[in-house]
Amino acid sequence: MKTSLKILTGLLLLSAIPSQGQLARLLASNALNGDKQFESYAFADALGYYRRAYKNDTASHELEWKIAECYRLLNNSKKAEEWYAKIVHEENVIPTAKFYYAEALKSNGKYSEAKRWFEEYDHDVDDHRIQKKIDAIENQHVLISDASFYDVSSVSFNIEAADFAPTYYKDGVVFVSARRKALLQNEYAWDNSVFLDLYYTEAISHHEFGEVKSFDSKINSKLHDGPISFYLNGSKAVFTRNNIIKGRQNRSSEDTNHLQLYFAERGENGWNHITPFEYNNDEYSLGHATLSGDGFTMVFVSDMPGGEGKSDLYITRYETGSWTKPENLGDVINTKGDELFPFYKDSVLYFASSGHGGLGGLDVFAIDFRNPEEIINLGAPINSSLDDFGFIIRGREGYFSSNRDGNDNIYHFVDNRPTLMTVNGLVENDSDGTPIPIAMVDINDSIQLVTDDQGRFSVKLPLNSNYLFEASKLDFELVKSENKYINRSFNETVVLKLKPAGLFAKVIAVDKETRVTLSEPLIKLKNLTTGEVIEPLLIEKEATLFPLDKNSTYEIMGAKREYFTGHINESTTNQKGEIDWEVPLDRIVLDKEIKIENIYYDLDKAILRAEAKEELDKLVKVLIENPTIKIELGSHTDSRGSDSYNHDLSQRRAESAVNYIVEQGIESSRIVAKGYGETKPVNQCTNGVACETDMHQANRRTEFMVTEY
Repeated sequence: MKTSLKILTGLLLLSAIPSQGQLARLLASNALNGDKQFESYAFADALGYYRRAYKNDTASHELEWKIAECYRLLNNSKKAEEWYAKIVHEENVIPTAKFYYAEALKSNGKYSEAKRWFEEYDHDVDDHRIQKKIDAIENQHVLISDASFYDVSSVSFNIEAADFAPTYYKDGVVFVSARRKALLQNEYAWDNSVFLDLYYTEAISHHEFGEVKSFDSKINSKLHDGPISFYLNGSKAVFTRNNIIKGRQNRSSEDTNHLQLYFAERGENGWNHITPFEYNNDEYSLGHATLSGDGFTMVFVSDMPGGEGKSDLYITRYETGSWTKPENLGDVINTKGDELFPFYKDSVLYFASSGHGGLGGLDVFAIDFRNPEEIINLGAPINSSLDDFGFIIRGREGYFSSNRDGNDNIYHFVDNRPTLMTVNGLVENDSDGTPIPIAMVDINDSIQLVTDDQGRFSVKLPLNSNYLFEASKLDFELVKSENKYINRSFNETVVLKLKPAGLFAKVIAVDKETRVTLSEPLIKLKNLTTGEVIEPLLIEKEATLFPLDKNSTYEIMGAKREYFTGHINESTTNQKGEIDWEVPLDRIVLDKEIKIENIYYDLDKAILRAEAKEELDKLVKVLIENPTIKIELGSHTDSRGSDSYNHDLSQRRAESAVNYIVEQGIESSRIVAKGYGETKPVNQCTNGVACETDMHQANRRTEFMVTEY
């Protein structure tokens, strides 16, 4: 993109027009004169001065940098590569030089070398663009895979001067051109070309056109004009021009004439009622507008403050007689580079970008607002190693601009790619991942398929549309439908999940104290209403899935090493679908005393009472459910009576309890009886201390503690 790069490239103010006062102040030396021309955006003149200065100072890295910059800004990638190569190996070279060198290499088709220098730059600077550029280089085969399906040809009206940014109008196209209309014509100091104007030519065939005519004298001014976009059947237009109102130039606080947007209406005598866009601003540029056919939505380019990069895309809508405040289209579309030349058609926005990864400096991309998270590179031959932009399309053919042949020219293309995409899918059981054969698949309520014996299906679908995939089968329920946007880059398998219909419980075990979910527990389920032990449908790392009956009560047991087995009871009354249950488990702590409630003996007796046996039965259950633990069962007395008597009594009571437990089938090697007498009171009621009865009762207790597991 040579001349057209001047139209709008963001905060660098590349569209700026230097004042006559700036151009008049010449300095003595070639280098200083070059600096002055460079600061005035007269890069062609600056280059001449720098080259003359360099002849006398070939060791100057500063001059090499300035010459390289001029070639870059004049979009001469071959010369830019040559001069950046002189400085990128220097010690302490600025990282930007590596970036521009990589860009020049890529523009010249030297992709492997470009990748190396993008990586060098990425090592120095955190720039999210770089990985996209490296990815694009590594995936060139994808971007060129459809090239053979296109027919591309240069249009007949191209000349040596720049021609670019076509738009449909009547029976032909209106385009931007730097062609001369007269021998004496204002020139743009940037590269000494004439200022841009709009031209019209009528189509004879797809790439053959008639006479080229200046578009309209009221729209074309003495400075830059174009691109233009038409709407409401060509009766209205919005176009880009330098900031001129009624022949008067409006400049910024930095003496720059920025680009602005203007509206016009077509009447019997040509285009009239030229009015500025209400959000124009003298301090920054707006341009390259595109409108929806109804004229209610407009996307344009601006370098206004607060954007993502140099120049961003913005959107505004016409509501109740005025345009809404422009909104930045966000970082999915906009990058740290330039986004330029948008074209909006049938919910799809096409645009050129230097920030997304591509084949060249500027590549053409597309985003469908029905699937606004995916940016599509149009690939070759629309895109090349150089600059490609100004894309428009009708049906399966259209036009785009490119400098691939040395100048900015306009090209016609026909897209002959297949219009259908084969989409493969799978229906599987969400419970265990097994395929479900003979399942019905419904697409957009209009296409019905049946899966094969491996749960697979395949269908050919028209491109660039959204599709809702659903599956069904008797005795199964759909877990989630899948909404997919199918375009040429779509390469995934559509997976639909069904689950058995009915009532289910997903059971987990948690640490009782921390509530942390435990990994790989053993979960068992029993229907207390029917007495049936329920087999699990699915055992995962943390959860176990069980089928349930309605209006039933269940006992859920959870077990895990280093934890006591836990139990809860749950009901399915008034429940439906999938229920989440959790079983809290107590962590086993060695030598921690655990009180056994309601173990009472008759006075001075060691014989177990009936209610004590009921409590010991609970301990028996703990030992059965936790077969690896060994315990000590300890008995304690109060301080009344002699120490020796109390110790003997507590030992006999502990042994009585242990004997009962052993009689219930617990191995004697797993349990030890220990009488502590009055040696471990839980309060101050020791020998000689007067206490209430209930305080003595607290000291008369039976406890157990785990000694091994």
